[in-house]
Amino acid sequence: MEQRVAFESDCIPVLTEILEEIKPQRILLVTGKNSFEKSGAKDFILGCLPAKNANITRFSDFDNNPNIKDLKKGLEAVKIFDPDLVIAAGGGSVIDMGKLIRFFHTHEYEDDIFSGKYSQSGSKVPLIAIPTTAGTGSEATHFAVLYDEKKTKHSIANPDILPEYAIVNSVLTLGQSPYLTACAGFDALAQGIEAYWNKNATEESDRYAEKAIELVYETLPKVVSDPNDELRAKMSEGAYWAGRAINITKTTAPHAFSYPFTTHYGIPHGHAIAFTFPYIADFNLSKGDIPEFKKFEIYRMLNIENSVCSSIQKYIINIGLKTPINKYDINLIIKGINLERLANNPANIKTEDALILVKKALQQFSK
Repeated sequence: MEQRVAFESDCIPVLTEILEEIKPQRILLVTGKNSFEKSGAKDFILGCLPAKNANITRFSDFDNNPNIKDLKKGLEAVKIFDPDLVIAAGGGSVIDMGKLIRFFHTHEYEDDIFSGKYSQSGSKVPLIAIPTTAGTGSEATHFAVLYDEKKTKHSIANPDILPEYAIVNSVLTLGQSPYLTACAGFDALAQGIEAYWNKNATEESDRYAEKAIELVYETLPKVVSDPNDELRAKMSEGAYWAGRAINITKTTAPHAFSYPFTTHYGIPHGHAIAFTFPYIADFNLSKGDIPEFKKFEIYRMLNIENSVCSSIQKYIINIGLKTPINKYDINLIIKGINLERLANNPANIKTEDALILVKKALQQFSK
């Protein structure tokens, strides 16, 4: 399906129009515990509701990294409430949870929830995704992250997971701290680059990736140090296009390497990606199966003149991302690398390569 999206000045009229078309009587709001009010999403959504007497239930009882237990609580809530519209408003984890609740409300799975074998068992409820951060692009993808009981990160993918509507209103990101802005923004930048050098890249994904990189790369350092409305708008739009790009390609090695840092050390997703990104980028550009014209474009878009590592490293440090702890279990990290994401990488990374890349990254960032 073609997703309907609205940016900036179109957000209020488009959201109002969508709500008038659906005429919801029972709305399930999936939100963060505190961000819903703080971001302004509550006032924004309720102010657009055409029917003030709509019955609204809010679900926010889940961790920052949603797991099966959280999902089951959400599914129980949605089963009792039986909404005719789901609105997910928040960061990537919130939108992922909204996507999963909506999906499994009307889809059954074989064997286990991570089997990838799903069948529709009811009429799909429309989903509106409203990001309050500029980074994950979850509002634009047909997959969602879910952790199992062992804290292993999985990605559940299905065309029916994609939200029908995305309302990208950068006003809702204005309260983000410089650190969270940097984390989310680097995630978006990494997604754009990873989609561009990806084994699964297409002409369409390349267009989205290039647009994302061009919007985010120059903007992110500025919005971290001296944010304004125009910069926030560029970041939100760039994050959306990055999401559209990985919706086609999925991600590669930097994301694959990031998961154990988040799972075992609680490092925010975008920050975890930054740890190894300079070294993996250098490895991919020197040893990966990337067309020469794409290598040239990556160098151009990232303003790389000499060393890939030092250029990207300087950029990461400039936006305030540096390793917050110095002690890691290398074997635990290597074991936690996501092989599914690694399969999309343009260069073959063996275990011995992974060890070298992780050691180099941690030594550099720990200085």
